[in-house]
Amino acid sequence: MLANRISAVIIQDKKILLVTDKEKKVYWTPGGKVDEGETHEEALKRELSEELKINLVSTREYINYKTFNEVYKQKQEVYCYFVKHGGTPIPSQEIGGCDWFSRDNLPKMRYTIETILIPKLLEDGLL
Repeated sequence: MLANRISAVIIQDKKILLVTDKEKKVYWTPGGKVDEGETHEEALKRELSEELKINLVSTREYINYKTFNEVYKQKQEVYCYFVKHGGTPIPSQEIGGCDWFSRDNLPKMRYTIETILIPKLLEDGLL
């Protein structure tokens, strides 16, 4: 079964907002699983509100790719959206922290964000 995941690509001043767990061992983009019957925009709105206490203002599709989710041990398709938001990100629920990163200080990241998303952003001159 192929599960869908949405990913919020939030960029300001050539820096990307990444979130981390409580131990701050790895970083990833905000987002999560798309619930049954939910649109991608509804999932992004819910995830951003739950994880970072921010409001979704607008989205624009960027890329999508297939991968294997190591945490859930299943194939998934990741849909990445550029997101404009309202409010100041405040980590909540499973999110231990969030920080802005430029191309010069990218942290250790989780799974395919390092091999697919970040290289694409660099290639497109967005970081």
